[in-house]
Amino acid sequence: MYASFLLEIFFNFPLDPQMSYLSEYFSLDSPYRLVFATSDLLAATLSLAGLICLSDFYRSWSRLQQLIALFFVIFSIATVFDVTFPLRCAESLDFCEKTGLTAHLIASAVVSGSLTVIALSTLALIYVGHITERYRIFLSVIVICYVVLTAIIAVIDFTAYPVGYLQRGQVFFSCLLLASAGLVLTPYANSDTRISSRS
Repeated sequence: MYASFLLEIFFNFPLDPQMSYLSEYFSLDSPYRLVFATSDLLAATLSLAGLICLSDFYRSWSRLQQLIALFFVIFSIATVFDVTFPLRCAESLDFCEKTGLTAHLIASAVVSGSLTVIALSTLALIYVGHITERYRIFLSVIVICYVVLTAIIAVIDFTAYPVGYLQRGQVFFSCLLLASAGLVLTPYANSDTRISSRS
């Protein structure tokens, strides 16, 4: 899903971006399943690989950073389940019957919930001054946009209003959040730590 909004441009929007969810691209009957599912699995793998690379800093992490790392692991595992238990078909299409509570829906909720915890914990790190000043505005914008879009989508999901464009915006900011993991999880993101390490 994390590269889907780019891949659908490449494939010239096979589904209506206003009406569809990005997860529909790796539904069981989708001819694009292999490409889109692989991109999600790659995102999960890279997230875990990044955590392994940053694990040398584990003893220097604050409790908030440990919490963020934990939810990156949960996010990665839930992403694998999200791909493993896909939709049967693209539910934005008329012929596809809408499903209720499924393993896919639960996995998707865990993915969004994990990223929301990561976002709010990052905001807390910014608030307590554990993020270098030059990155604070950048990370704050990413976090706030992701959380706001997630909240709006959660509310609108109970209506018949399409959330396709909103979800693509949410996924865009989730990609930025994932890409910012190095800034959030390195102890040297704390300006005080950088200063003390030089002295």
